[in-house]
Amino acid sequence: MTTKEHSVSGLEFRRIGGALQIVIENFEQLKQILALDEAWFAITGIDCNSLRTDQKFLAFLDSDKNGKIRTDELKDAVRFLLDVLKDGSAFDARSTELPLEAINTDSVTGAEILASAKLVLSNLGKPEADIISLDDINNEKQIKSCVLCNGDGIVDAASAEGAAARAIELAVRHGGSETDLSGAAGINAKRLDDFAAAAASVLAWYKEADDTPALLPFGDRTKAVLDAYLPVKEAFNDFFLSSATLAFLDTDPDRLAKKDSIADVKSPAEVMELLKKLAVASPSPDGQLPLAGAINPLWKDKVALFAGLPETAAFAADGKLSHEAWLAFSAQIAPAEDWFKRRPDFPALLAVSREELEEAASEPVLTAIRDLIARDLEAGAALARIETLHKLLLYQRYLLDFLKNFLNLSDLFDPHCTSWLQTGTLVMDGRHFSLAVPVTNPAEHKKIAATSNICTAYVEISRGEPAALKKQLLAVAITSGNMRHLFPGKRGIFFDTEGAVHDARITDFIRQPVSVGEALKNPFYRLGAFIGKQADKLMTTKSNAAQQELSKTIAAGKLPPVPAAKQPQSANGSMLLMGGGIGLAAIGSSIAFIVKSLQNISILNIITVLCGILLVFGGPVVIVSLIKLYKRDLGRFLEASGCALNFPMRLSRRLGNFFTMAPKRPVASWIGKEKLLAEAEAFQRKRLSLVFLIVLVLILLTVGVTLHLLNHGLLPR
Repeated sequence: MTTKEHSVSGLEFRRIGGALQIVIENFEQLKQILALDEAWFAITGIDCNSLRTDQKFLAFLDSDKNGKIRTDELKDAVRFLLDVLKDGSAFDARSTELPLEAINTDSVTGAEILASAKLVLSNLGKPEADIISLDDINNEKQIKSCVLCNGDGIVDAASAEGAAARAIELAVRHGGSETDLSGAAGINAKRLDDFAAAAASVLAWYKEADDTPALLPFGDRTKAVLDAYLPVKEAFNDFFLSSATLAFLDTDPDRLAKKDSIADVKSPAEVMELLKKLAVASPSPDGQLPLAGAINPLWKDKVALFAGLPETAAFAADGKLSHEAWLAFSAQIAPAEDWFKRRPDFPALLAVSREELEEAASEPVLTAIRDLIARDLEAGAALARIETLHKLLLYQRYLLDFLKNFLNLSDLFDPHCTSWLQTGTLVMDGRHFSLAVPVTNPAEHKKIAATSNICTAYVEISRGEPAALKKQLLAVAITSGNMRHLFPGKRGIFFDTEGAVHDARITDFIRQPVSVGEALKNPFYRLGAFIGKQADKLMTTKSNAAQQELSKTIAAGKLPPVPAAKQPQSANGSMLLMGGGIGLAAIGSSIAFIVKSLQNISILNIITVLCGILLVFGGPVVIVSLIKLYKRDLGRFLEASGCALNFPMRLSRRLGNFFTMAPKRPVASWIGKEKLLAEAEAFQRKRLSLVFLIVLVLILLTVGVTLHLLNHGLLPR
């Protein structure tokens, strides 16, 4: 086994709880911990559930996330602090505020923390601030309310300007939006790329018309003409086909067949069905389509729209459209029809002008938006380091307190504060029990706590309505006084460290000696209990026997004789005097008998017998109790709760009174003083009366015994 050598100087040891423990009180002394042998730590490992403090702080300390904190993790925390802080004044003050100038920018981690701090302050609207606090870090909602600097890679129109803002709005209308952490609707890099690709396809479609003028035969009016042409295209084709068929069949009447369709004019439904079956106009052998006049009512508006186009007039003659003109018109507009069929299906982009789309999809605008997204993502990297900044602030606030509950246990024995190891105070049996720790596994805890020789009560505390009752099991050390009035089921109240009040009930005990006084009285309590038990047993046996004898007598038909009534005697003075003389003679005879019986017994033998009885009943109990009291180990009690202590900590009588105490009575008012004085006087009178009675009895017995001995010549006259 090798021995570690450490170059640690200037360490201060203090006797805390009966053991020498190292004390660290400021930032400058922290570096001593790094070279400190783990054997000098008060605790080398502790369960996070055993500590009452900020859970986020414990989560940072517990770097491997196993629910326990060890010495190596504490040293890592110290290294981190020494690396990123160049001024420990705020650490010494346990401040929740960190001056930015105290951060060590020569450290890579420190520089990153400073950048994160400045970004947080900027997002909070305090870009000029030179101090950041825990309250600032905890304001997560406001930190992320800044769209451009919250790290999600999403930007909205409000975070851009000019053409870039308009492009973002158009991209949102085109492909939808992403919700920023602030709640705003914006776009990310993917949606921007989708928008750019869609805009490029629409602009390429526009350019195709530039390169092929035939695609726009009517110029800018092509789209309007096409919108009027397409709705009537099929109906006009059907009309001209029907007219050509009619002309063809007219040369061969035998092949012509006519099918009439009729409808009740009073039935709109029948009329509608009839009109749907009929052509746009009645076919004619000459193949002329009237653009006005006898037009199917269902087609009248569409035909009128087409006929009203200026471009249609060049193909129509006398309000009629010939088949040849229709074919010529269709041929001229066919390229446009085909081009529009190939139009990209991006309604939002097609709804804006070509110039607006070209501006939004231009490379400078897209580059500006990409830069905004990249800037937001860069801020995200800084925001991701907010956790490191948060860790620094929590270490600054709590690490020195942690040392007082881990490196040493000074807080546990400080009457002016409550240790992180303590859960609160149990008030029961007129006393305060302040050494209470949480229990997660009662069986395991009881197995270890029993070896501490400390009397332990397992107390269940509860709070809240029955429907949402929250319960917790605590182990409470009973370290002074007595436990005669404590028992499973006894109730009290529990005050946690936040001041909340809980109902408390004892569920189990580890019975151990509590105090020297109780240890000395315990044999007498046991002897009294033994005698009472035996007397009760004897009386029960005699009573049962008498009842059985009486039952047998009654069953045999024999009743016990009734004693004859005595005749009253006159209570004159002579009889009373005679009765008194007889009584005194009886007492004298009894005393003579006792004295005669004691003549053969020495006082030494009597004392020896009494001492023997006392030793038999109480000697072992007292000795064992005193040994256990001396060997009470506070460290073992804490180890039962998940602490790994380096050395035992004997629970002395003084420390026992520290953890279990009866509060002093408050200063009484004048009415209270008067009442207390009256009670004290009454108690004093009772005590004096009792003492007087005992003394009187002893005097009478002494006089009686002396007279008897004189009368019988046992004492010289």
